Amino acid sequence: MKRVGCIIVTFNKLELLKECINAVLNQTVKVDKIFIVDNASTDNTRDYVEQLTKKYNNIIYSRLKKNMGGAGGFNYGLKLAYKADIDYIWIMDDDTIPKKDSLENLLRFAIRDDINWGFLSSNVKWIDDSPCLMNIPEPDKLWSEYIIDGLVRVVSATFVSLFIKKEILKEVGFPISEFFIWGDDTEFTKRISKKKYPGYMVSTSVVTHKMAKNIDVDIINDTKDRLNRYYYRYRNKVYTAKKSGMKEFIQFFLHTSYTILRILKEKNTNKFKKIQIVIKGYFAGLFFKPSIEFPDSLDT
Repeated sequence: MKRVGCIIVTFNKLELLKECINAVLNQTVKVDKIFIVDNASTDNTRDYVEQLTKKYNNIIYSRLKKNMGGAGGFNYGLKLAYKADIDYIWIMDDDTIPKKDSLENLLRFAIRDDINWGFLSSNVKWIDDSPCLMNIPEPDKLWSEYIIDGLVRVVSATFVSLFIKKEILKEVGFPISEFFIWGDDTEFTKRISKKKYPGYMVSTSVVTHKMAKNIDVDIINDTKDRLNRYYYRYRNKVYTAKKSGMKEFIQFFLHTSYTILRILKEKNTNKFKKIQIVIKGYFAGLFFKPSIEFPDSLDT
């Protein structure tokens, strides 16, 4: 039997984290290791998880000294998982609630010898069972390759239930911690796809993403307190677009230009601040050159 390690990155969402951990512990297939990476939460996360580690010897808790964002948390968690005695790594946020057979259905395809895969992603739903708009993977042009088996071939996916082989990290490296938030999962999975390891969404592996609202990201309609984070969206997406080739780079330039026009034309507040964030993030991305870490650089 292949051994599975699960990474859960959390920040100040204790009640959802409890639900997530409980769902992982109660899978129809045992999870051998559960790595909980705490981004310096200020609620009671530490006390709760430390008590859990006394009850479950397969839970490993790590508390970071400061909030490194989702990108930093997943980077750290994957380094821990790489050193562990496991074969596969299952990755998720603290507000991801897997169904009981989510892992079983991922493994059903993971162990098949006739499918060359680099990553598998779950079928992400919102709380009302509709597709979660933030987690719809980008389909590949050969999306229907294994559709009869319930697999949709995809180019990229998110860290809301992503499944990889541990060994693939030797070739592609870890997610980029400097991304902080936004797009680290897309960049990471596209990196895998480019190595000729296709990704697939497994339609029968269903998880619920318990976001407050089922909306796609949009700086025009987002709340004032969330605007500054869009700097990372535009910086990181420019970096990913550059790496993907001229066609995608031009497409994102046009998308960015259109976003600025929408900010100017549509009814919304803080227009100057929004435009400033978009432009600042975009130009920062032109010069953003983070390094990719590989397992052979880790301390033994």
